[in-house]
Amino acid sequence: MKEPNDHLNIDLDFLDKKEPVRVAKKPDFEPGKTPTSSSSALAPTGAKWNWKNILIIGSVVLFFGWAIFSDSSDSSSGSSYTPTTSENSNNVVSEGGQTFRCSDSDYDRAMQLKPSLTLGAQLASESGTLDSQIAASKAEKTDIENTYVDEDNEYEVDAYNEKVDAYNIERQRLITAGDSWDQRHSAFGKQIDAYNNYLDVNCRPQ
Repeated sequence: MKEPNDHLNIDLDFLDKKEPVRVAKKPDFEPGKTPTSSSSALAPTGAKWNWKNILIIGSVVLFFGWAIFSDSSDSSSGSSYTPTTSENSNNVVSEGGQTFRCSDSDYDRAMQLKPSLTLGAQLASESGTLDSQIAASKAEKTDIENTYVDEDNEYEVDAYNEKVDAYNIERQRLITAGDSWDQRHSAFGKQIDAYNNYLDVNCRPQ
């Protein structure tokens, strides 16, 4: 925007064009009245210069008004600026719920380290299932231990042995499933620690 003291290139030549002077017709002289022909003859010239001054002043006022309005619009738009969604896209949340602001490269690396939400939900579901199965296995063990078997009754002995064999098979399955869950849960915990530590070191908490 140009400074206010720059020359205003306003074409006012049309105001300087000569126009035929119109002389008011002298009124007939009446006794007792002062003639007004001289003031009437000067009226057109004075009106011409008054309109020229009004146009010049009006143009200057409009120019300064436009300049002030533009400055106020720029300043108001700057003060009400709010970040866009893309500028907030580098915000990440740690597994503990803390929000961090990362640079572009640190954000990309954090996303690579971020543990899988699907895996976390799967491990939680498996844990609940294993707990229920282990509780059922313990109840089965108690039931077997409290079962009376007549050793002279071959039928009761065979039924008892089948229950013991089924318990042992289920117990071994639960041990294997538990070991697998422990390994995967431990690896998942290490991923969480690596992710949280990376955010603590490389990103800024909000």
